[in-house]
Amino acid sequence: VGLAIIALGLLGWWLFKKYYKPKGKTEEEINRPKVAHVWALKELQKLEQEKLWQSADAKAYYSRLTDIFRKYLEYRFNLQALESTTDEIELMLRTDDISTEARIEIVEVLKQADLVKFAKQLPLPEQSKNALYTTREFVKTTAWKEEDIRKQSTNQTKK
Repeated sequence: VGLAIIALGLLGWWLFKKYYKPKGKTEEEINRPKVAHVWALKELQKLEQEKLWQSADAKAYYSRLTDIFRKYLEYRFNLQALESTTDEIELMLRTDDISTEARIEIVEVLKQADLVKFAKQLPLPEQSKNALYTTREFVKTTAWKEEDIRKQSTNQTKK
């Protein structure tokens, strides 16, 4: 009976070691902030090449633009941007990492997108092109930098 209990204990320990996966972050989740800008810039390039702002489908254009931007915020800053309103995103962006000017410009793009998507406002082609440019510049200025890596490592060593 004692040997059977020991054998069952060893079998349980072996199964636990073999199949248990810790619930930590996966490699993709760890690298997401570092490559978020690369992904966002590629998606913005695709959107620009489609030239949806020149067609009559402004709603589809702004929907894609804001989806790309919101996913970028989720990947880069770990914010719950997909489920948030424009006002909530504006509050989330009030950090030291994002300049006031960049925050104001991108919030204007989000508000313009809301008007197009929900109030059926038709923007001028130049406004739509500027929205893409503003979003691209925001991504470039908030892209992951070496200082971010140093900040993160210093924060982890302090903990």
